[in-house]
Amino acid sequence: MRSPSVSPRARRSRASPRVRNSSRCTPLAPAAIFRISGTTSPSGTGNSRASFRACWCVTELGPWAQPRPTTTRSPHRSQRSEKLEWPHSRERSDHVMAELYELLESPELDSPSLILGLDGWIDAGFASANALGTMLEDLDTVTLAVFDTDSLLDHRSRRPTMHLLDGINTGLTWPSIELRAAVDRVGNEVLFLVGVEPDHRWRAFSSAVVDLAHQFGVSTVFGLGAYPAPVPHTRATRLVSTATTVDLATRIGNIQGRIDVPAGVHAAIERCCGDEGLPATGLWAQIPHYAAGMPYPEGAFALIEGLRSIAGLQFPLGSLVEDARSTRNRLDGLVSNSEEHVAMVRQLEEQVDAIIDTTPSAPLPSGDDLAAELEQFLREQD
Repeated sequence: MRSPSVSPRARRSRASPRVRNSSRCTPLAPAAIFRISGTTSPSGTGNSRASFRACWCVTELGPWAQPRPTTTRSPHRSQRSEKLEWPHSRERSDHVMAELYELLESPELDSPSLILGLDGWIDAGFASANALGTMLEDLDTVTLAVFDTDSLLDHRSRRPTMHLLDGINTGLTWPSIELRAAVDRVGNEVLFLVGVEPDHRWRAFSSAVVDLAHQFGVSTVFGLGAYPAPVPHTRATRLVSTATTVDLATRIGNIQGRIDVPAGVHAAIERCCGDEGLPATGLWAQIPHYAAGMPYPEGAFALIEGLRSIAGLQFPLGSLVEDARSTRNRLDGLVSNSEEHVAMVRQLEEQVDAIIDTTPSAPLPSGDDLAAELEQFLREQD
């Protein structure tokens, strides 16, 4: 393992060290499925209101080599960038970078992956937040860049926390957006974009993120999310994807047809990556619609396993496996008290089993069905 080489300005915290290995992407069959073993009896519960507060662990200290100049650009940078409507032309790039973030460290990295984990948009079952918190829990990380949240956030909706001691205001903790670097369990270098979703300047922010990705030689960008779907908790969690190319979309699987839904900032970054020639994929866990408002650990497990399958990234699973079993057992008990819920889950099981068996009479739920589930979920958050 390479020894750390960071300046005193970097924010640090401890966790267990890792070693290095390859991060080559490997194809995955469409409609990827990740399963936690456990009971298979039908179950269900009602929806409840859900917030989207991510639970990332504040970690900072990583094994980095010699720093490199901050002006280094990836040789894979797309020639289309100067023609885009995004505020990402060469004339504006340096200005946007200087205006929106402060670069704390500029280490030489070996084709890292970038994982987007910003809090604030759809996260059914808290799957993305739980996955991110689990991945960061045991990693050493170093903060490479911090974004200017005064220009990106509305502090009336994302207020700082005041710390009081015997009535004395001892300080404030402000919402943050940071780019951190770490090494996974087998030595792959990984960047994490963590913090809260910006309220303002999404196009400029997306361009700044892609600039940083090019600067650090990022090979692929992965966004994490979860949405409510007509699936039962008694079957393995399925992943679908959004992507910048057909090849990327088919590695995980995708919903066929056209779907128009409100987008989060991950979608804006993904589209900017596509315009800049940087591969980007959004991994979405399908969470049972009746469990979308409660923690659903199997969704987090599926997202972490998805990263392992398509990018070779390996992270500790923490207590996710046991938590998923406990949640499934609890849902089993809730559903068993209602014949209506039992029948609903049985019908969902039949639909999903038919999809897995590629039965022509039972296609994947349509885009309209999924959009309806999503719209209902969003209405419940208002």
